[in-house]
Amino acid sequence: LSRGPWRLAVVTDHASAAVQTFLDHLGPGADSVPELGVFGRPTDPRLMKPHPHAVALATSRLGGDRSRTLLIGESLADALAARAAGVQFIGVATHQRHARMLKEAGAANVVETLATLLAAVSRLKETHD
Repeated sequence: LSRGPWRLAVVTDHASAAVQTFLDHLGPGADSVPELGVFGRPTDPRLMKPHPHAVALATSRLGGDRSRTLLIGESLADALAARAAGVQFIGVATHQRHARMLKEAGAANVVETLATLLAAVSRLKETHD
């Protein structure tokens, strides 16, 4: 994903500092990954996903348009936050039950692997070019 023309960010309900520490220690090849904005746990717990607050904040800070924003996630809260924020969503689910749950929450795109994720992102990009 870092090789594409898009701006990337991490939107999470975990502490921003913990996510940044993880990103700082990704290992070999991490130097080629662009600086990621991290939008972590809000101070008000009512703004945690599925509330669209963090998704909208990330989109705004990156200067994006919600119609051209994509959230990739694996939880029901991610799918609901994307829908509430009015952004596209690709769900990642390695089990059928999990995939079904994401689809029932409105996820039109659900993938099982990194390879299928990259293909799905490429298809979405082509529809917006």
